[in-house]
Amino acid sequence: LLYSAALGATADDSPADESGGAGVPDQVGRYRVLREVARGGMGVILAAADPDLMREVAVKVMLPQHLPK
Repeated sequence: LLYSAALGATADDSPADESGGAGVPDQVGRYRVLREVARGGMGVILAAADPDLMREVAVKVMLPQHLPK
């Protein structure tokens, strides 16, 4: 299951890390973020809990600099 959203688009984001990347939010849509799995050139893959399905899912989040303007 993939869900695209803008990393840095929610009010509850953690601060940016020292490398200049966006921090990982606590929540993306209905998904509660558990941990970062991987980071690439255009986005981040997060492991998240889906309360509706009651299981762990992968959430793909685009980095802000790659969103259309």
